[in-house]
Amino acid sequence: MPSTTPCNAGDVVLVRFPFTDLSSDKRRPAVIVSPASFSSTYADVVVVALTSRDPGDPSLALLDWHAAGLPKPTWFKPLIATFRRASSFGAWASWPSPIGNG
Repeated sequence: MPSTTPCNAGDVVLVRFPFTDLSSDKRRPAVIVSPASFSSTYADVVVVALTSRDPGDPSLALLDWHAAGLPKPTWFKPLIATFRRASSFGAWASWPSPIGNG
């Protein structure tokens, strides 16, 4: 059954990201970067992982991380993945400009 969870760019979701060596996975927050039209056409969403570990690059910081329901300052992590829209994840929040400008 297709998911009825809206999948809009900017939504923060919780997904299982595989480790790069594919030995296991880790549940982590991610932000949807694909437009809703992509999800409607392909039944997939493209996400970028988020991390609470400061990578030392302020341009990767999320603005209004607290508004997204995240417990601490958050940055983009260089992990991109595509998931079926029917995957069991739910949106935590959405905000219009998640990327910091350093």
